[in-house]
Amino acid sequence: MQRSLERPWPVRVRSLADALHVLIPEGRPLPGPVWRRRHWGIVALLWAHVVGLALFAILAGSEVRHALAESGVVAGFALLAGFGGLGRRFSAAMACLGLLTSSALLVHFSGGYIEMHFHFFVMVGLMALYQDWIPFLLAIGYVVVHHGLVGVLEPRSVFNHAAAWANPWMWAGIHGVFIVGMSIVSLITWRLNELAVAHVELILGSAGEGIVGVDREGKTTFANAAAGVLTGWRVDELVGRSLEALVLTSRQAPPWGASLLSTGHSVTGEMNFRRKDGVTFPVECVSAPIRERGVVVGSVVVFNDVTMRTQAENARRESELRLRSITDAAADGVVAADEDGRIVSWNRGAEAIFGYAEAEVVARPLTVLMPERLRETYEHGIERASAGAAPVLTRGLEFVGLRKDGTEFPLELSLGSWDSEQGRFYVGIVRDVTERKNAEEALRQTEHQLRQSQKMDVVGQLAGGIAHDFNNLLTVMLGRSHVLLSKLEPSSSHRHDLELIATTAASAGALTQRLLAFSRKQLLQPKVLNLNGVVMTMASMLRRIIGEHLQLVTVLEPELGPVRADPVQFEQVVVNLVVNARDAMPHRGTLTVETRNVDLDADFAARHPGLGAGPHVMLAVTDTGTGMDASVQAHLFEPFFTTKAPGKGTGLGLATVYGIVTQHDGAIAVQSEPGAGTTFRIYLPRAAREAQVAAPTLPAPAGGHETILLVEDDEMVRDLTREVLYEGGYAVLASAPGGALSLAERHAGGIHLLLTDVVMPDMGGRELARHMARISPATKVLYMSGYTDDLISNHGVLDGHAPLLGKPFMPAELLRKVREVLAS
Repeated sequence: MQRSLERPWPVRVRSLADALHVLIPEGRPLPGPVWRRRHWGIVALLWAHVVGLALFAILAGSEVRHALAESGVVAGFALLAGFGGLGRRFSAAMACLGLLTSSALLVHFSGGYIEMHFHFFVMVGLMALYQDWIPFLLAIGYVVVHHGLVGVLEPRSVFNHAAAWANPWMWAGIHGVFIVGMSIVSLITWRLNELAVAHVELILGSAGEGIVGVDREGKTTFANAAAGVLTGWRVDELVGRSLEALVLTSRQAPPWGASLLSTGHSVTGEMNFRRKDGVTFPVECVSAPIRERGVVVGSVVVFNDVTMRTQAENARRESELRLRSITDAAADGVVAADEDGRIVSWNRGAEAIFGYAEAEVVARPLTVLMPERLRETYEHGIERASAGAAPVLTRGLEFVGLRKDGTEFPLELSLGSWDSEQGRFYVGIVRDVTERKNAEEALRQTEHQLRQSQKMDVVGQLAGGIAHDFNNLLTVMLGRSHVLLSKLEPSSSHRHDLELIATTAASAGALTQRLLAFSRKQLLQPKVLNLNGVVMTMASMLRRIIGEHLQLVTVLEPELGPVRADPVQFEQVVVNLVVNARDAMPHRGTLTVETRNVDLDADFAARHPGLGAGPHVMLAVTDTGTGMDASVQAHLFEPFFTTKAPGKGTGLGLATVYGIVTQHDGAIAVQSEPGAGTTFRIYLPRAAREAQVAAPTLPAPAGGHETILLVEDDEMVRDLTREVLYEGGYAVLASAPGGALSLAERHAGGIHLLLTDVVMPDMGGRELARHMARISPATKVLYMSGYTDDLISNHGVLDGHAPLLGKPFMPAELLRKVREVLAS
């Protein structure tokens, strides 16, 4: 079994041969500079032998002529070795023949001294420095011929003692052993040097970086293939030439220059190299010193083309600048943070929104941007997001932010994330939605105001319609009761009942006027007046109204501007507001009436429908009473709405105020909180001052004899009116709307007055008046109505050329108004 494991001897011989073959040099040619240095050293040694041989021969007793001739042969070989035109091998062969010939002559001149034979052995080893088989084998062949052939045939010319003469073959064999030993040592050294050089060349050749050796003069001593590829020069073009002149521009100092040679320290940096074609490229360069026996004799330069890296860095830098430019141009804030919640990026939009400069927030926690009460919630959210593997992507989150000055504001947040080697990062797009929230709130308020206005308009139309119909009924009730009262004796038992009916009807008429005031359909008689005068005139009455337990304070602006308003109606406004304030202060308190000039801007006017921007006069009534919550304020001006106990109020006080103010192109605002009192502010447009002309006092009305065309669609009102006019002495032509014109055309005499209702079916009062103007141009017109909307052009302001008698009216009022129009 053991025998079967042994290799057969041919295999062992072949393995030994392979091992020995490894020790045999390949004969790799030396690099040019190395070969030249070695060759010229050997040539210099050869010339030293020329001189030394001549002197040695003369001193040994040879003739000068003979000594010079023998040394001249060696000089010839030296000359041929120094001539490089025939190639490296020829020069090396000549140097080899010259040195070996010198060894032979030394043996000859010394008379065959054994010590001189060792010169052969040294010269054979010296020839191994060429690392070329030709000179090495030529040297061995020379020794073999000299000792093996000459030493055997002419031993006296080679050896100087009798033993060698007697046994020349043995002495030749001894010298052969020396030559073989010397050759083996030389070959092994030669091979080891080849392997070391091969390893270095392998390293240099496989390196992607350019590697160049530079001596103290800056000349290239070696270069690898990568250096040639990077610079565009062949390796043999680089070696022996100034590296600075080949690859550097004129404005650059070589890192392998004086500073490295003087300090002996490695130098690292980036610079530009120039290729053979003149194109420059960026390199990263490291220069390290080369030392021999502690002295810096040069440097090794390692460089790498970093064009791709530079382009990538430039592209990354450009991308960062482009992204930065985009984010800085954005009005929204762009904030990036790491997985620990610390800010790593901050744009100008974020600076504008939060008030922090980038240097103030980078590396600080995101919690600095949010109120204290929300920070714990945020931290839990970040922990959940970091625990998940999926990227974070959310949009439209509404959040509350905290500015540098401590103010809170609403923001909208869109959040994303990305993962990198450093961990997870988050980016948030932050938008300040304060303006949007304000706009939404303003829109909600506007919608609420619109709904409230529409509701008030509907209720007002209903109230006005009811009041109009009710006025017709009240006209008949009041008129008939007064007609009957005029016919009864003062002592009649029925007189009290009729007076009660008349009084009740009059009260009902006042109620309808309040409904008309709310619906903005009552008749106004506006004048240019000063509200200070209205307040001062009413002051004593107001004190009686509020009672002694309350204090009345007036704060009146001395230079208060005038307004155009109905003084009677505004006295009603002040009384209603004061009564309302009194009821809110059942025990003690202060009631303040204030006037002031104000200039309203467009924003304020937009929040109060009906107002325009510009100069206004404000009338404010403030109490220190119980106040109101928002739910009560929402219904405050609705008719019949009241918070008082049953029987304590009709719910028409503030509704009447609302109607009168609105009809005067004004607006009313309320400010109140439970327990903090209430302030009503009325805003009226400021008017130009007018000269006030006192109206003449008219005498008591009397009857007449003129002819009056009475047109009324309500039969009961028509009959009552005809009877009152007839009793007053007038000739009356009474008709419903449909037959009025035909009746006028048939009437033979003149018609002095058309007394017509305004709102009637088939034909309204105005249209009837136009037709009458064609039939009887001299006929005057008096309108009557309990619903004056058709007669008013602007919120019920009476046309000055259209006389009107409001319903309900007393018989005396009717007669006086008729007489007034006929006499005008």
